[in-house]
Amino acid sequence: MVKATKKPEVFIALIAPIGINLELVQDELCSALRTVAYQPHVVKLTSFLDDHQEWFDLKHQTPFERYEKYIKAGNDFCSDSGRRDALALAGVAQIYRDFPKRPEEFSPSTAIIFRQLKRVEEVKTLRQIYGKNVIFLGCYSPRKARVKNLVSLLLKNHRGTDQNKLEAEALEIIGIDENQRQVADGQRFLDAYPYSDFIVDGTSPNTIRSSMERFIKCFFGHPFVSPTREEHGMYLAQSASLRSTDLSRQVGAAIFGENKEIVALGCNEVPASGGGTYWLDHEQDSRDFQVGYDSNARIHADMVRDLLARLKEAKWLNAEHSKHSPDELSVQALLDEEGKQGPLSRAMIGDIIEYGRIVHAEMNALSDAARFGRPTKNGTLYCTTMPCHLCTRLIVAAGIREVQFLQPYYKSLIRELYEDSVSIDEEIPDRVNFKPFRGVTPNGFRMVFEKGRRKDRMNNAIKWQPTEAWPIFTTDVPSYLNLETSIAVENLKTVIQNVKNKHNPLDV
Repeated sequence: MVKATKKPEVFIALIAPIGINLELVQDELCSALRTVAYQPHVVKLTSFLDDHQEWFDLKHQTPFERYEKYIKAGNDFCSDSGRRDALALAGVAQIYRDFPKRPEEFSPSTAIIFRQLKRVEEVKTLRQIYGKNVIFLGCYSPRKARVKNLVSLLLKNHRGTDQNKLEAEALEIIGIDENQRQVADGQRFLDAYPYSDFIVDGTSPNTIRSSMERFIKCFFGHPFVSPTREEHGMYLAQSASLRSTDLSRQVGAAIFGENKEIVALGCNEVPASGGGTYWLDHEQDSRDFQVGYDSNARIHADMVRDLLARLKEAKWLNAEHSKHSPDELSVQALLDEEGKQGPLSRAMIGDIIEYGRIVHAEMNALSDAARFGRPTKNGTLYCTTMPCHLCTRLIVAAGIREVQFLQPYYKSLIRELYEDSVSIDEEIPDRVNFKPFRGVTPNGFRMVFEKGRRKDRMNNAIKWQPTEAWPIFTTDVPSYLNLETSIAVENLKTVIQNVKNKHNPLDV
């Protein structure tokens, strides 16, 4: 196939937390794109909120109030419109305003940057529209650095205010941004983050710049870019996870020894007699899907039922609830009459994880290492999900020096239970250092590192010319132009009408 003479459009969606220096991330990304002859164009998803302040209260006095107002406005927009991807639809529609020749023509050598995604639904909608033409760029920065950045912003409006109070405000807004579990249409940055194809290290200006340089080489066809040890380790962990048939999630782990050699792989699966876990060819396959239920979820429901039965027997329940049996009460406590979350669905009792039959991926890898006599002292463990507190005690006891994880885990109590032996997000000597992953994620690994021919006709190594570089993640035919119209532009009309109806019901 003959390559087109005009470079295709590319789409890059930022998935970034509050507190990171996003202006610097954006500036460095734009500069890096220009080195490969691409003109960046930024689309801010919150522009829709700014343009419709008759519906959203965005007035604020301080940076903290600004964050609160915009988060609430975004949540309300999703709720009023009935779509959690409403801001993504608005962002795509903005492209139509910025580039009037659509859908007849695309804009060659243009990189459209969506700033920024906070929900899984937004990620999925952009993937549905743009397919391979969009790359999701996660942005990492240590929590301590994000708190410091927010406090410096808050200080501009709060001179003389107690530092501890400002830090508390910063932590509160970071927590809201990461996961509004109690808000139906709230932000869930931590859920969207694992969809990243590449994660930028936003620790400092230098790490941002070097990350962007590597991002360009990876996704614009440098023939000799190769995986880092961390990228290779996380890809093996992800590969191991695909063997899991767990009813809740697939998790993988890979242990590398002190000399960077592979020690063991593991996934979350039911252990089998004789060692290891069940495989497809076991004569008596007793994995959870064969048994037919999740034992941890069932025991969780039993515990709620037992609790309510005891409260009923002790006459601690009001007259209305006392009419119901413990079985009925437990269902009501976990699910309301519409099948939605009940009052105990988010209770701490629901975070109990030790009653599952499966062995966790980290436990699986560690037990395999022990079974085959392979040392783990001073090793590194890569895990697709942050280890839970049950696995962490084994990781510490096994002498693992470093843990890298991709997806955070809400139920993990590591910070509370192992502060003496574990450090998260901060390098501390004589502790097991838990680090969020940075670089090419398993989502983008094969696309980036699976290469074709690397030499010319004279058998010399191909030289990469940045200005002639071509993106590796695009399709030859921009079929997304019609999808922009049918999915985003048309649906946004319905979204806007729904919001109008919500705010002006008499106009219907």
